Amino acid sequence: MDEVALQITNSGIRVDCFVADVTDHRELNDLVNKIESDIGPVEVLVTLVGVINNSQTILKMDVE
Repeated sequence: MDEVALQITNSGIRVDCFVADVTDHRELNDLVNKIESDIGPVEVLVTLVGVINNSQTILKMDVE
């Protein structure tokens, strides 16, 4: 994460990295609230977890 963040920063783009347990919905909500409180509205949130083999779009999936 740090290496990728450095590469992006070196290209002139601001990067903020945070770590959270993506299996814990409450923790993710708390993280978004903290980011919005400290920095401002969240425009993009990337969660790196793995591969989902599902025919539904991410917006139609259950949180579980």
